[in-house]
Amino acid sequence: MTRHNNPTRLAGTMATALVAGTAAMADADNIAVFPADTGLVVQFGQFETTLSFDEMVARTKDQFPELREMPGLVQTYYVKLEEPNRFGAVHIWKDMDTLMAFRETEFAKTMGQYFALSGPPEILVMPSVFQLRDTIVQD
Repeated sequence: MTRHNNPTRLAGTMATALVAGTAAMADADNIAVFPADTGLVVQFGQFETTLSFDEMVARTKDQFPELREMPGLVQTYYVKLEEPNRFGAVHIWKDMDTLMAFRETEFAKTMGQYFALSGPPEILVMPSVFQLRDTIVQD
């Protein structure tokens, strides 16, 4: 087993990018693209909202039908962060092209307003190097 003891080198190899948008992910213009297409793309976004926990959950669930039909979106996980009113979402995309196409949708362009963000989101986009399972496990 190879161990990476040089975090700077490992992070540079992954070519990750932390992006601050102005209102939603669609506004994040400075996404670094990994030079080799490895397939799946993992996108993590975190944000602060003026909504209560219950309002945030309700609005998220209201969007499930549209998200399920989103071309190239393999899976999404929503998370509650430790800080008050901070949430996150992990999106798994089929490839970088589908993520970039999503950014152009009205859905993406209005997310900041819909979720009542109190500031710009932070977006991290990473190429998947490999995965444990061939399919996503659901209970």
